[in-house]
Amino acid sequence: MLSLVEEHWLRTSKAIEPGEVAKAMAPELGDNARQKALQVLDALANKGIVEKQTRSDHKRRKVVSFQPLKSRGVCLTSFKAFDSFVLHSQLLNLFFSKLFSTG
Repeated sequence: MLSLVEEHWLRTSKAIEPGEVAKAMAPELGDNARQKALQVLDALANKGIVEKQTRSDHKRRKVVSFQPLKSRGVCLTSFKAFDSFVLHSQLLNLFFSKLFSTG
């Protein structure tokens, strides 16, 4: 379920709601999928693995959603930065291996 939260964040840059998780994982969660999704997401939030957000909506009242922790670095810009870092590291390794190679 954590990977679903992270994938949703990467695709949309928005937090995911339990109903969306329930829809995506209906076969795995079975009956009362939304309630089970909310329980698991709440447990992840209580353990400090995801961030829980609560907002008010005039039609839906209290709406909760979940997103990856900012400290986990799971956001599109972080992945781009990490990919860029890996690429630069590989280029530096190639450069230094050619520079210091004998022969």
